[in-house]
Amino acid sequence: MPRRRTKKNVLMLTNFFYPHIGGIENNAYHVAKGLVKRGYNVTVLCSGNEKEDNIDGIKIVRAPLKAKVSNAAVSPSIPILLLKELRKQPDMLYVHMPNPFTNAWLAIISYFKKLPPMIVMYHSDILKKHPFTRALKKVYTSPLFQGKLLRKAEVIFATSPNYVKLSDILYKYTYKVRIVPNGIDLSEFKPGSSTQKFREKHGLTKKDKVILFTGRLIPYKGVQYLIKALPKVIKKVPEVKLLIVGEGPEKENWRRLAEEEGVSDRVIWAGKLSWSDLKKAYAACDVFVLPSVMKTEAFGIVLLEAMAMGKPVITTTISGTEYVVRGAGIAVPPKDSDSLANAIIQVLSNKNKAKKMSVKSSQKVKEFEWNKIIEMIDAIITKIPASKSS
Repeated sequence: MPRRRTKKNVLMLTNFFYPHIGGIENNAYHVAKGLVKRGYNVTVLCSGNEKEDNIDGIKIVRAPLKAKVSNAAVSPSIPILLLKELRKQPDMLYVHMPNPFTNAWLAIISYFKKLPPMIVMYHSDILKKHPFTRALKKVYTSPLFQGKLLRKAEVIFATSPNYVKLSDILYKYTYKVRIVPNGIDLSEFKPGSSTQKFREKHGLTKKDKVILFTGRLIPYKGVQYLIKALPKVIKKVPEVKLLIVGEGPEKENWRRLAEEEGVSDRVIWAGKLSWSDLKKAYAACDVFVLPSVMKTEAFGIVLLEAMAMGKPVITTTISGTEYVVRGAGIAVPPKDSDSLANAIIQVLSNKNKAKKMSVKSSQKVKEFEWNKIIEMIDAIITKIPASKSS
């Protein structure tokens, strides 16, 4: 284990934190855990239901959640708790974005108080269509709030070069952006594990060729284009089935679409699965597809999970998802059911191609092991003097 750095006390700010499940939460947990293992003292300030907690050596301060605006937590006690933690003079701030309420308060405090050196982990832009949330976004992303923090940041982490190019915000700060992707713990995955019971439970036979999607059933995931691709796939691969894992507001709309397309008997709605069963779903599939249509899908951790199980992966060119599968999987234009169908047919009708893609997935995913990602972060943090004021 690397020698302990007791002088590095890190205050991490994030919307929610483990055991809350989500892409940002997953990143925050693994980074905090990895930094603790490398000798850092890490305190996480987030919203939740408990006041204080300690997980894997991480001190967690949870401000009582009072409301949500879209997915952003609103906790009135955040500014008080934030000031309390800043008075402890942490050596460094590690700020996850987006996190509008907390980040806005941090920006306000910065006008009256010098902040420690700051790293910003920029996950994605805020993309909201509702007039109210658009108005809030305009305020939050102004030079007075988010802009203030990004200017003060010593370094900004982005999960892929693709997203840096696409972002409405990051283009202003490319000189201080470093690519630090999301990671994965490969020890949690066992490629080749038995799937017989799982397949039987979900009505899948040994002959069925399984397309898997997993994620929230919300508009930007693009599942409607995957369903529309099925009729074309069935003509070439008659034994195909689509397994959809997840819940969300679009479920009934997409059920009706499957009926309209005449493929309802080929679509299996598995609902939300436990982590153990989700890994079985990955093991059971023949190809994994993430057909997202908006850059809200900034990275696609589910792609890493499928690759960790040695599965061929198909996604769209919408954002960092293309970066994740580059050299291993296939990326097609978003909202293009024909291209999606052709890619799926390539994999399911050509055993040699599928095998080669599986091997490449298993090799490529090793680039994203959490140990390597934490090592990258540690190397950057080490170069930032703890005594420097922003």
